Parts: sequence; structure tokens; C-alpha cells
Amino acid sequence: MRIAIIGSKGVPATYGGVERHVEELAKGLVKKGHSVTVYSRQWYTKYDKDEYEGIKIKNIRSIKSKNLDTITYAFLATVDALKSHDFDIIHYQGVGPSLLSFIPRIFSRKVKVVATFHCEDYKHEKWGFFAKFMLKLGERASAVFPHKTITVSKILQDKVKNVYNREAEYIPNGVEIKDLKTIYENYEIYNKFKIERGKYIVVVTRLVRHKGVHLIVEAYKMLPEAVKNEYKLVIVGGSLFNDDYEKELKDMIRGEKNIVMTGTQTGNDLQTLYMGAKLFVHASSTEGLPIALLEASNYGKPVLVSDIPEHLEVISKDKGFTFRNGDVDDLRLKLETLLDKDKEKELKEVAINAKKFVEKEYNWDDIVTKTEKLYEDVLSGKTQKAVIRGVARI
Repeated sequence: MRIAIIGSKGVPATYGGVERHVEELAKGLVKKGHSVTVYSRQWYTKYDKDEYEGIKIKNIRSIKSKNLDTITYAFLATVDALKSHDFDIIHYQGVGPSLLSFIPRIFSRKVKVVATFHCEDYKHEKWGFFAKFMLKLGERASAVFPHKTITVSKILQDKVKNVYNREAEYIPNGVEIKDLKTIYENYEIYNKFKIERGKYIVVVTRLVRHKGVHLIVEAYKMLPEAVKNEYKLVIVGGSLFNDDYEKELKDMIRGEKNIVMTGTQTGNDLQTLYMGAKLFVHASSTEGLPIALLEASNYGKPVLVSDIPEHLEVISKDKGFTFRNGDVDDLRLKLETLLDKDKEKELKEVAINAKKFVEKEYNWDDIVTKTEKLYEDVLSGKTQKAVIRGVARI
């Protein structure tokens, strides 16, 4: 099959859940013998070659601003895919790019269209009224226009059925399964940020408000001094079109000797920061299926997350710990409780359970195979109807 993927910022991925999802999916499809082209934004990847690990790279220009970057890129990528190539599948990633999924339905009889619904993006606080409205339209488009819609969580699958009257395919995000005994840790990264292995809480995320990093900072600052002196807070990640929020966080931690912001980290440095953590924390108020949570569990780390349904889908029962979404006091209490030495055995047991679950349910081999099968079904005519019905309010 000849496959075009439109919607991620690009390959090779440097940060971002969708970007890593696309890279791993594309690599897996290439290994299965398919031709995969990923439409990228060079400002993100800084990669100017036309191939990466067998993936064909097509760099597309865009208007680099918060509101126009994605839509201008997606439009130009769609036009290029229809004009310049003989693709069997155009796969849109995310609801923003999926807003344009009607174009290949209109202008091509041959190409089949697939969309992956990653997250309810309009719920993110960074967007203004008009952007939220357009993202809602994009969400509806992702469910209605494509020949088949994929959701990365069962929560989103239910939404597509109940709100948009469509049957979506659940194929989750994934992680590369790690053998912890073979992982090389770069101890220089510990020295660089003045942290000790096993002596810090880690947060790995983009610095946007709905990820709740400010809540984690507030809760951490409320911990007893003895706890803070033993366990630092390490925030790993950078901002994108959200410099005001990053500045707000830096203002919050000014004078806090035990809070460290590392900026965006990749490769072995990121891997090492996961491996050395005592506890992983994620305070997001809205998600699709967070890859950072899967990664933390894959690295054998106990996790503490907000009790939103998308988190509970991964860590319910005996695979993690939760706090009430948006409740700083409850987060502070849970942090203090879990960092107590009496919890050591329980933390290890829960982390082992979570790692086993992630290895079974979220491995890329299975995810790539399921996606390949979905493509084959679409090409053979097993599709949803592309008829817009008034089943959902925008």
C-alpha cells in the first residue's frame, strides 16, 4: 500500500504524543513492506532529508502561529497528496487536520481516507472561541467524512458512536516495550540538573495549561520541607506557542531550590530521566490517551494521575494511583502519602502490574498490525457511510 500521513508536526519526532505515534506507526508499516510518506513541518523537525528510517518525508510550509499553523499545513499537504502522488490511503492524525478530510472525498475516487481522533482538542484552555468552534467542526469531520475513523481510547470510541452516530475502530497509542535490564542510563544528565537517581518526582509533558503542571507545582510547594529536601520535582518539557504559560511556571518556581525545569528532552536523556524517577505525576484535565503515562509505566515507574476517564482506562484497579482532577489539596496529600517510606513495597507492586498491562495492551507490533488490517478493510470496501447527518450539535 501507498500511505500518506497528514497531521503530525513531523518525523523524526522530537516531542509531542501525536508525533511519536505517527513515527512509530510509520516505521512499523514500512517494516511490513508498505510505502509511507509523512507530511512534516521543517520548523519542527529541523530535518531536511527526504527519508528517515525508510519513511518518505515531505516537508510542507505553514504559517507558523498558534491558530494558523496546523490548518495551513494540512491544506497544502492535502493538495500535494492529491496532486503529486498516487496514494491508496490518506490518514489524517488529529481533529484539526481532519477538518479537511472532505477534500480527498470530493476530488479523488481512488484514495481512501482514514482519520485518527486523538483528543477532544477544543477543551484545551489555550484556544479562543473561534479556534474551539473550528476544532469542534474538525472533531465532527473526523467522525463523518473518512471511510473509517480510529480512536485512541475507548472513551473517544463511545463518543463517536453516541454523539456522531458512527462506528469507530479502537486502536490505542503505544510504546516501544523496554527491557529495563538493557537500558543505558546517562548519569551526566543527573549531574547536569543536580538531581539524584530515585530522589525526584518527574513530570513529562508539553507546557500547556490543560496539562496541569501549575497544579503539581502548587501541590509540591505545600509539601513539608523534609519531603521536598529528599525528593525534588523535575519538570521535563517545553512550550509551543505557549510562552506565557512557561513564564508563569518559571515565576511560580522562582526561589524554589528543589524544583527543576529541564526543557524539552529526547532520546537517551529523556529515557534516563524516566528511569531515575521515584514517581511519575500527570495532572491533565483532558486527554486522549497520554503516551507519557504509557511510557512511565513501561519504564517501571509508579504513576499518580488525575482521575479523568482517559487515565483510568490505563491505571484502574492495581496499576496506579489517582487524585481528584483539579484538586491541589488532594494532590498534595497523595504525594506526601506515596513518598512515605512505608509505601515503598506498594509502589513497586503497582509499577510491576502497570508495566505488564502496558506490554500486553499497548505494544506497537499489535497496533501496527491492527492499523494495517483496517487499511485493507477500507480498500476492500468495508467502510462507514460518508453521509452527513444531523446527529450532533456543534
